[in-house]
Amino acid sequence: MSGDLLWHPSAEAVEKSQLTAFARRVAGAHGVAAEDYADLHRWSVEEPEAFWRELWDHFDVQADGAADTSSPRARCPAPSGSPAPP
Repeated sequence: MSGDLLWHPSAEAVEKSQLTAFARRVAGAHGVAAEDYADLHRWSVEEPEAFWRELWDHFDVQADGAADTSSPRARCPAPSGSPAPP
């Protein structure tokens, strides 16, 4: 496989997508430049608690309890003899 792009959504499909709506919500609420998927991904990694809170609110996630937006890294100790993740 040569790495050729097999498919790309139309500009109209991108404009109407839930991902675009979510990125705009994040940009407005958090002052994040979410111009593309890479920007949104970077913010989600840098601010995981805010990302999950926004995702639950935007997509109206239904659950029995509140969202646990704490980072799994904060709850899981590093294995013995291994450095803790950054």
